[in-house]
Amino acid sequence: MFDGYCEIRRAGILPDGRAQIDIRAVDGSFDWHWATSSSQRGREVLAVALTALATNRQVGCAISQPGASWLELDGWFGLQK
Repeated sequence: MFDGYCEIRRAGILPDGRAQIDIRAVDGSFDWHWATSSSQRGREVLAVALTALATNRQVGCAISQPGASWLELDGWFGLQK
């Protein structure tokens, strides 16, 4: 389980409504990986990711399997204060 802060370098939306973001853990837990949201939260996750990119901020998130080739955002996702 990863619960911490990440940097984002790319973000977009998939045809099924899930947000797709390229992230890496600030603490070094994992390097650049693609992560997806649920389709129900796609717009919200994309909005936060784009805000983080535009303002050069980190995001906090929870990922249950940080070693997987595609990560899934399982819990909270928000801008670092």
